[in-house]
Amino acid sequence: MNISYISVKDVNERIKFLVQNDSELNNLVVKGEVSSLTDRGHIYLNLKDKEGYTLKAILFKGYQAQIGYIPQIGDEVLLYGSIEVYAPSGTYQLIVRDCLLFGEGARLIELEKLRKKLQSEGLFDDSHKLIVPKYPTKIAIVTARSGAAIHDITKNIIKRYPIVEILFFNTSVQGEKAPSEIVSALNKAIRAHPSVIILGRGGGDKEDLNAFNDENLVRTIYKSNIPIISAVGHESDYTLTDYVADLRASTPTDAAIKATPNMHDIFLTLSDKKLLLDSKIKKLFLEYQHRIDILKNLPFFKNPMSYYTNIVTHIKESSRRLNESITHKYNTYLHQLEIFEEKLNNRLELMLRGKYHSLENIRTKLLSINPKELLNRGYSLTYNNDYLVTTLDDVNIADTLKIVLKDGTIITKVIKKE
Repeated sequence: MNISYISVKDVNERIKFLVQNDSELNNLVVKGEVSSLTDRGHIYLNLKDKEGYTLKAILFKGYQAQIGYIPQIGDEVLLYGSIEVYAPSGTYQLIVRDCLLFGEGARLIELEKLRKKLQSEGLFDDSHKLIVPKYPTKIAIVTARSGAAIHDITKNIIKRYPIVEILFFNTSVQGEKAPSEIVSALNKAIRAHPSVIILGRGGGDKEDLNAFNDENLVRTIYKSNIPIISAVGHESDYTLTDYVADLRASTPTDAAIKATPNMHDIFLTLSDKKLLLDSKIKKLFLEYQHRIDILKNLPFFKNPMSYYTNIVTHIKESSRRLNESITHKYNTYLHQLEIFEEKLNNRLELMLRGKYHSLENIRTKLLSINPKELLNRGYSLTYNNDYLVTTLDDVNIADTLKIVLKDGTIITKVIKKE
């Protein structure tokens, strides 16, 4: 029987080849619900759609740390990967390289990622939050003109604190353009320099509040130098603006309450302060009245001349003490001067005696070497032209010499030298 055939292996290998070379099957995103799941390190799961079709998939352990979300049974997911055929059994499955939760769940995951990112940067830290002033002068409201929030806020502000100035900055609060419009309106409000800014809107579906989860809006609130109150949705609704705002209000009405003092409370406080002030003034009045009574009984007020007399007496006594002090000082210094004079005279006399004795010694020495004294003892002095002759070399034959004696002078001539 001559029939052409191929083996099962060839069929499976051919299918594997075709699948591997199909670019769409190698990079595809499949949407479906996780109908079963087995975790053995590698995660094995079945994906089914609304028509009941199923697809086997496997998420290898090495990819699990890298993907954004680990699927759970019942989740509607988007799986990214490629189809792989296992030739020996002729089966195929989706090799998952990434997984995302589909729809609202995916949006919540992305929102949580953004919240954690902003929190890690410190945008939600209490240390950066400003204090809402107790008595604002201007309140700016950033919301939609057509929404219920503006009416709730303004009505309660006027009711509680009618003297404050209200500034309104209109913006859409939902839709694609809402985030950029809210940022623009908020920047205008900041430039108006109010005491506080209320940012918010009324209730709605969670999707309607998405504009208040915008990253750019959150960073604009963080950079604001004006305190901002976030009042978005109902009490159970939380948006990222609630985390970054300086104060969170559960509703727009609550924001109006937190932004203003109550006039009735102020009046009660003022009344209490008035009573306290009246009491203190009365106490001070009585205290000063008592002081005045004491002053009135002082001798000065009863007899002013006595004050003058006391001053004169004090001056005289001070003058007497000053004169006595000066006289005492004068006598003391005079006595010290006399002592110094006596000591100086004694020292001067001793010094003069010493100098006289020294001069006498010098005189005696001078007399002992005086040439005239030598003449009196029988010596003579010989001069050659007024030069004293001390050696034979000082004279020549025929020189005229002058010989001085104690009682006269002899003139002679040299005739011979020996």
